[in-house]
Amino acid sequence: MPAHRQASNVACYAMTEQKLLNNLTLEDLTRQPCWKHVMLDKIEFVLPVEKEEISETDTDNYIVLTEFFLNDKTKHFGFCSPQDTSGLDYIQPVIITSNGHLPLYFDSIKNLDLPDLTNKIIGKEIDQVFPLTFVTRIKCDKEYYEGQVDNFNSLAD
Repeated sequence: MPAHRQASNVACYAMTEQKLLNNLTLEDLTRQPCWKHVMLDKIEFVLPVEKEEISETDTDNYIVLTEFFLNDKTKHFGFCSPQDTSGLDYIQPVIITSNGHLPLYFDSIKNLDLPDLTNKIIGKEIDQVFPLTFVTRIKCDKEYYEGQVDNFNSLAD
């Protein structure tokens, strides 16, 4: 796609109800629990959609409101993408707080200070967070998706 068309598409999305994925808030997710995930020119956007259920066979990708139950028995909310549950790299669960997004999966964790990140975003030590369980609040193929994460994960490390 020519660069001017890519810029035009990015500008077009900027004028709709879409948001940058990193700007998605808990208020957004509670107002609309399902969002279409779009990647344009290596920029991730989400657009609110009126769906009560998604499917693994959908041609579009979605993120959905997800409830997280931490090791210390506290509950938090965020999102994941339950359409392909073959690995955490596809589901990519993220906890959202007023301090930002806490992804549970990274391309690489080698250069990250995970204890500092966890404390800054969620205000907890790693052993208070993991292991955790989660459940989606939107069904995928007629079922709520449930999972467990034992620690931060990455593709490379």
